[in-house]
Amino acid sequence: MPSPSRQVLVGSLLAIALARAGLATAPNADPTFTTISVSVGSQWTLVKDPSGALYGVTDTSIFQLAPPSETGGAWMKTVLYTFDDEQVGPVFPDGLVRDPRGNLYGVTNFGGTVNEACSKGCGVVFQLAPPAGSGGAWTENVLYAFAGASDGAEPAFGLVLGKRGELYGSADAGGNLAQCPGPSGNYSGCGVVFQLIPPVAGGGWSYNVLYAFSGGSDGAGPGLLTMDESGTVYGTTEGGSSAGIGYGTVFALAPPATAGGTWTKTVLHAFAGPPSEGTDPIGVVIGSGGLLYGTTAGGGTSGNGTVFELSPATAGGPWSFATLFSFDRRDGSLPVSPLTLSKAGDLYGTTYGGGKHGFGIIFSLTPPSAAGAPWTERTLYNFVGGSGGSEPSAGLLLGKGRVAYGATSGTVFQLTW
Repeated sequence: MPSPSRQVLVGSLLAIALARAGLATAPNADPTFTTISVSVGSQWTLVKDPSGALYGVTDTSIFQLAPPSETGGAWMKTVLYTFDDEQVGPVFPDGLVRDPRGNLYGVTNFGGTVNEACSKGCGVVFQLAPPAGSGGAWTENVLYAFAGASDGAEPAFGLVLGKRGELYGSADAGGNLAQCPGPSGNYSGCGVVFQLIPPVAGGGWSYNVLYAFSGGSDGAGPGLLTMDESGTVYGTTEGGSSAGIGYGTVFALAPPATAGGTWTKTVLHAFAGPPSEGTDPIGVVIGSGGLLYGTTAGGGTSGNGTVFELSPATAGGPWSFATLFSFDRRDGSLPVSPLTLSKAGDLYGTTYGGGKHGFGIIFSLTPPSAAGAPWTERTLYNFVGGSGGSEPSAGLLLGKGRVAYGATSGTVFQLTW
């Protein structure tokens, strides 16, 4: 299930999209869609271990799906952990990340410390450790509980795992408390990017705020992060722009040259909004040559969202922005999930609405063979509702060959093409 802030974004944009003119039939998809599990309630991108098992989250639990031992057999679902309301309060866990030892890490949008700033809790970062022996219980550890002050509040997306086991994430609120009004008109902060460093010799995890946003042209409401080989963190903000209208930004956060130094934040692009550009970007992925690709939930030529590309700056100049595709509802609407990039350079993703039945689609974008030519969009699957899935807001996990795994609001699925 999306975090409350993300639910508001999805709901408002969906209402706008539904007000547009009728639907046309999308092309029939050749791929094979298989529902692996139903009534899971997962909306977030899955992770996979070397055995092929999938891990995901529901509103209040973490689960594992073990692959069938025989072709065509059933996947086996196991609930690994159920969050304790008495311990962390109501929770909205987001996507997981897995380290080489099998530990799972994630965040909850609510729960943890309850105070005047966070009546339902400010959120936590947690670890779920596998059992020492077969059949044992998984162990949940709260690595950090947000206080809703300068440290941030309501982490709204998943985490990124660094090369040395450190964790990076973003919190939607907190930070610069004198900026960015909250829902009731009070100022609740513009959000932060944070780091958690693993313990040394039995100590606790160390929490650091790498950057606190200040709104306006600096951006506000950071979302999904990614990291390149140099350790530079890239991400997007839901609000803020040079125009001051709040269409969103793409930013880079470069590590310091020496340990303990200050991270350097740069706005790579401030969205200009429709019709030429999108609004409300949803994270980026890194391609060859440092290219960045992402989606926007709204905007574009018909207001149904876009896929964009950012090319690195040359000789100190600005990054180059291009809209690769604008959705028109017939081929999808509201791409609120992050993209997945294949080794061949193809982009894969989902849209929350639109398509043949209005329940969203799975799509691919293939790069052109000639410079300057348009990318080719293909609808791989139209969600049909029920056990056939609907309204995905999760990204896709690519498997071996032409296989992808994903989740909707009630199903986990496999797509083969």
